[in-house]
Amino acid sequence: MQRKAQALLWDLEDTASGIEACITGLDRVTFLADRMRQDAVAYRFMVLGEALVRLDREAPELARIPERKRAIGLRNHLAHGYHRIDYVTVWDTAARDLPELRRKVRDRLSRIESAPAEATVKDDDEGQPTEPSSFDR
Repeated sequence: MQRKAQALLWDLEDTASGIEACITGLDRVTFLADRMRQDAVAYRFMVLGEALVRLDREAPELARIPERKRAIGLRNHLAHGYHRIDYVTVWDTAARDLPELRRKVRDRLSRIESAPAEATVKDDDEGQPTEPSSFDR
C-alpha cells in the first residue's frame, strides 16, 4: 500500500509542477488569451483531482489534505461541466491555491520517504481551518 500511495503522491507533485510550469511568467490576462495553456492547466487539474481520488482510496490518512474535496470538485466540474469552464477560476486556483496544496503533498512525500516501511504516516492537517480558496468555486 505505501508504495502505491507514494507513487500517487509523486503523480500529484509532478502534475502540480506541470501546472506551475504552464503559468510561470504569465499574468491573468496573458493566460486568458492563451487557449493552449488554459487547456493544459485544466487537463492537469483533472489529473490532479483524479490522483487525489485514488490516494483517498489507497491511503486515506495521506489524502487528508484540506483542499482535497475542493480539488476533486474542480476536477469533476472540468470533466463534466466542460461547456461552462470559468478560466478565471482556473487561473486563480493555479496561481493562488496550488502552491499550498503542493507544499502539503511534498510534506507527505518527505514523511513517507523517511518513515520506516511498516510505519503509518499520520496527518497533522486534519481538522485545521483553511482559508477559502478558488477550489470552492
